[in-house]
Amino acid sequence: MRQLIRQELPAILQQDSEKRHSRKAHRALVISPMVGRRAREVARKLGLEVYSYAEDVDPVLFS
Repeated sequence: MRQLIRQELPAILQQDSEKRHSRKAHRALVISPMVGRRAREVARKLGLEVYSYAEDVDPVLFS
């Protein structure tokens, strides 16, 4: 299996989410209380939104 290229990750996450929920994904989120500075930088470059707590995410996203 070939190595995953960083630029491919957002597209793979979006496809997986769309298959699981039969809905189009418009955003990719990570909710974790322990995300280091470097990991946040990588997430930003990959187009992922990072939150420390679920309560920090706008409730409209869950409806």
